[in-house]
Amino acid sequence: IDGWINKLMKHKRSDTYLMNDNEKFYDFISNNSHSKGIDLYTLEKDICRTRVNEKKNIPNFNDDLRNILVCYCKIKNIIYKQGMNEILGVIYLLNTFEGVHLEIYQIFNIFSLIIDVFFTNCFSKDTNLVLRSSAEIVRILLKYHEPQISAVFEASFVEPQIYSTPKALKSLSVLLGLI
Repeated sequence: IDGWINKLMKHKRSDTYLMNDNEKFYDFISNNSHSKGIDLYTLEKDICRTRVNEKKNIPNFNDDLRNILVCYCKIKNIIYKQGMNEILGVIYLLNTFEGVHLEIYQIFNIFSLIIDVFFTNCFSKDTNLVLRSSAEIVRILLKYHEPQISAVFEASFVEPQIYSTPKALKSLSVLLGLI
């Protein structure tokens, strides 16, 4: 794991915040216990659904995930977004491997590095960036694979965000005979 962390550190961004020890982590949590700016409803729902089978025998799994996610969101001044819990859950489960013992601040640091290095724009302040990017991919795919439908959408000024929602994609797939 140390080699993996060292590789991540080589790509560390200037705004990546890392903790030095558990005490610093818990001090931050206790001094910032308010949930202002955090979507706790979504966060709690997601934490309950995170790694359900794997976490059964892991005490504090949900509490630690909550604390790490809240801490990260507060430090980065961003809103919690679905998907962060799954990335963190996998990192947290590294502790179940024989010979591995990560302190909570180390789990926070790995999570912070992975998000900041590999998911830079996915969880940024701009909540619509991922949706717009996904919609643009759907627009391009439609343009090259179904140019007539694409031309109708473009001529009618229908934005890709409208026809790239899951419900619209399913309807379009049924219409095209793909499912």
